Amino acid sequence: MAVIKKELNPTKRDYLQCKETVYPQERWGSFHGYRCTRNVWKDDYCKTHHPDCVKERQEKAQKRYTERIKELEAEIERLKRCLENRQ
Repeated sequence: MAVIKKELNPTKRDYLQCKETVYPQERWGSFHGYRCTRNVWKDDYCKTHHPDCVKERQEKAQKRYTERIKELEAEIERLKRCLENRQ
């Protein structure tokens, strides 16, 4: 009996696809990852998953978070002063 050997034959689409593995966000969905279907932008990643872009988005989010926390802390202090003035 002959053994059939399957060789990986990547298609042209494989070279144009982002190499990041993503997971569905469905609550009862599959926990198996699949390859991102977006086109390659730079270094075999799409614009969403490229490490430089991810880092930039995280820095922006952290900056917004820090600013919001400062606003909320200032609001808490203002409310504390109002409460102290009432008493």
